[in-house]
Amino acid sequence: MRYVLASLIGLSAAIGPLHAQNTIGLITNEAAFSEDGYSLFYPQAQSVVYLVDNCGRLVHTWEDEFLPGNAVYLMENGDLIRCGRPAGAGNPVIQAGGAGAFVDRRTWDGELLWRFTYNTPTVRMHHDVAPMPNGNVLIVAWEYKTLEEAAAQGMDTAAVDVASVWPDHIIEIEPLGIEQANIVWEWHAWDHLIQNLDPELPNYGAIAEHPERIDINYFPTVNADWFHINSIDYNPELDQILLSLPFWNEIWVIDHSTTTAEAATSSGGNSGRGGDLLYRWGDPRSYRIGTEADQTLYFQHDARWLGPGLAPDDEDRGRIILFNNRLGDGTYSSVDILVPPIDDNGNYVREPGAVFGPTAPLWRYTAAVPETMYSGGLSSAQRMPNGNVFICSGQQGRLIEVDREGTTQWEYVIPLQGGVPAAQGTVMTGAAAFHAKKYPVDHPFLSTIQHPTDAWIELDPNTTFCGSLNVAVGEEAGTTRPVLHPNPSAGPVNVQAAAGERIILTDLCGRVVFDERATGGAQQLQLASLAPGPYAVRIGTWRSTLVVE
Repeated sequence: MRYVLASLIGLSAAIGPLHAQNTIGLITNEAAFSEDGYSLFYPQAQSVVYLVDNCGRLVHTWEDEFLPGNAVYLMENGDLIRCGRPAGAGNPVIQAGGAGAFVDRRTWDGELLWRFTYNTPTVRMHHDVAPMPNGNVLIVAWEYKTLEEAAAQGMDTAAVDVASVWPDHIIEIEPLGIEQANIVWEWHAWDHLIQNLDPELPNYGAIAEHPERIDINYFPTVNADWFHINSIDYNPELDQILLSLPFWNEIWVIDHSTTTAEAATSSGGNSGRGGDLLYRWGDPRSYRIGTEADQTLYFQHDARWLGPGLAPDDEDRGRIILFNNRLGDGTYSSVDILVPPIDDNGNYVREPGAVFGPTAPLWRYTAAVPETMYSGGLSSAQRMPNGNVFICSGQQGRLIEVDREGTTQWEYVIPLQGGVPAAQGTVMTGAAAFHAKKYPVDHPFLSTIQHPTDAWIELDPNTTFCGSLNVAVGEEAGTTRPVLHPNPSAGPVNVQAAAGERIILTDLCGRVVFDERATGGAQQLQLASLAPGPYAVRIGTWRSTLVVE
């Protein structure tokens, strides 16, 4: 039986206590459509790692005296792998954004299992690590090179205003204990250079003919921190490593199946190409092919292969996801999914003289008002088992989950101001986080523990706020139910709904302007208090858009 909703009295008065007034912590949870799980984050400028559930409740913390340095991951057994650095400790030679000092592993209860420090005047780990299935860890690090060493490799040192250069290298460690580990594999970008300055110096050639090499005279930004690699990901199926280089607006893929000796050459490994680049994408000007029009990445972060946690037949397996930070001349950000041109043998296909494909991402998410999701640095993106995409807009301190149509199904604002818990109602300037990761409720460890129900990070929390609160834009597939009439409208709108169904209207900024359950009777939705424009509408599980004229 259907009921017609009648006069919604006191709309403006009803807005006052609505949960949409939350400014920190949980902002939105569309419980029927979000991925139920636990969000892990390690905010900057403080020393606590946090885990919260989908209602924004605090599930667990890991505390010590160290600062982020910068990545953090939860293992299947509940252990935490975390990059850190001592407060105030720097490096007399190598100091730049994203710098770290060590990576360690702690139990759920905080017991230190091992720690490895990699921070000297000649090398320094930074940004990210990649835990591997065998228990080893891949680490991104800088290595110091003098200008004399760079000139000997063909760098035009007179053209760059730097005192030294810090190319990146990758090490794989086998942890053994506290400050004990074996370095079992290495790759150095310095071993794969090319230059066209001096035919008498090593690696002379044309980069356009050898895009598998790294042009030593390409400096898109003049900085000793040459590449600024900010993420590393390991693909065990391909035995390959994916790197993100924001200063170059590129992602790179290298072969991990080599020995360390082979990784310094152009032969060996599954690819037969040693440590040369197998694939690169983002701005082909780095290998002197293409133009600005071919650029697709803009200071991107957190490039990851899609595969772990997905079904074997999931269509996204083998694709790459990343947070594309500075689109629109640095005014908004996006999350992109791309399909690398890889064949059945694991080779990346490229026509001679052409740029590496694809020409554009397969899928791109930007906010409805693009500038409302912008982070000039930091940030991450992750595809969830239900198909949604979990996003950390790092400099905003916002965690957002959207479906593939771009509808926000969950949102959380990290409730820390300067590393200190803030009170509900605070207008945040952003509790920056390098990245955030979400773990589904069936996580092998998290699914076995008892979770608290009365703890929050924020002060004065809105403890009753959870449930199904956001709305989606666009009709539910296959639905023809005539709920709204007339639409568009400048006056009252007839609303049809079953008794007890929830009716929610949300504006383009995600603010709920009406939230009430149908009780039956013949009344109308009054629009006089609403500004002209589109509003997302949800009635029960039905979704649509109402346009107010």
